[in-house]
Amino acid sequence: MRRRARSRSHTHANSSASPSNRAQVNGRIAPKALTRFKDRIRELTQRTRGVSADQMIGTLHRYLTGWRGYFGFCETPSVLQRPDEWVRRRVRCFFWKQWKRGRTRFRELTARGVSRGPCRPDGGFSARCMETEQ
Repeated sequence: MRRRARSRSHTHANSSASPSNRAQVNGRIAPKALTRFKDRIRELTQRTRGVSADQMIGTLHRYLTGWRGYFGFCETPSVLQRPDEWVRRRVRCFFWKQWKRGRTRFRELTARGVSRGPCRPDGGFSARCMETEQ
């Protein structure tokens, strides 16, 4: 005789799998996990690390994909949005360090769609030049 598989969530009064408790679960990322995340991103995006941009992007992509897969349950989008903005700034700083000469910076920024207004081809840049990149 075959037995039927049945749910055992009814056997425990304080089970976290019960439907009433599911609505109360708030996906939140622990501060220590965010600190470890930032430390690892700092390691991967060091501007003087001596790796190519493609290699850095590949390693960063692997790490971020895994991190997003693990912490993807988070229900508060601002918790994931702020680290995303921070990572983008780190990557911009990585490229800014690689583009040492003003002409290179001008060429690379205009190739990426930044208007020529705030950026001068002789290498003179204002703070507005980096703001428009975002």
